[in-house]
Amino acid sequence: MQRTTDRRGERNIVVSLSRKPFGSSGSNMFNTVGHIAHESFFYAEDDAEDFLDDGYSNNSTLPKEYRQYDRVLGSQNADHYYISREYIKNPESTNVNKVYNILKQVNEQLKLKLGNTQIKTQMWEFEGSLIKVKRDGKEEYDTKK
Repeated sequence: MQRTTDRRGERNIVVSLSRKPFGSSGSNMFNTVGHIAHESFFYAEDDAEDFLDDGYSNNSTLPKEYRQYDRVLGSQNADHYYISREYIKNPESTNVNKVYNILKQVNEQLKLKLGNTQIKTQMWEFEGSLIKVKRDGKEEYDTKK
């Protein structure tokens, strides 16, 4: 994501996608929609809020316990950890369900016949995810990641 302030002082967030979408569904279209949904609903909204509050992309809108991951571990995954933990605490409190529902609809439209567990597994396959999807489709917080 790129954050800029233009000449008029307006702040902008640009969501960029890789040339090859991540995902293991076997469908470029499914993977691309998944990538767009992931960036849009996992990050763009929160990132915009973060950038707008003080003009910096510094995770200032996340609770302190999550911001430490960027400082201490030198990673840029504080937002990933936050999304993972908040989802496990209360699945309705995050935008994760929006991504899941989009992927379910795309799966149906493309007639891919991916099961719910496969969709959830692909949804949580990203660096910094702390969610493990069990064979029965239940999601759990994975302390080993």
